[in-house]
Amino acid sequence: MNGLLRGGKFILPALDPQRDLVKFRPNMGSPRYIPRQGKSGLKVHRSVKMRMEAEYEDEVRRQKGKRYIPKPIFKAEPTWID
Repeated sequence: MNGLLRGGKFILPALDPQRDLVKFRPNMGSPRYIPRQGKSGLKVHRSVKMRMEAEYEDEVRRQKGKRYIPKPIFKAEPTWID
């Protein structure tokens, strides 16, 4: 890989001829950005769906209503994959 580390971002030459550079940076605790959700859809592993639907066995915790919520924002209906 031939890239530069500049200002906390890792910059690479783009594989797509319509772009000049591709920039990567660490998430720093913020949710992952998922581009082009409307055009190409959104693929999410089935284990995420299982975690979202799971409930606590303990009645007290279940009554609190807390469940797993993934940090990335889903703007399209996900396609569940293995």
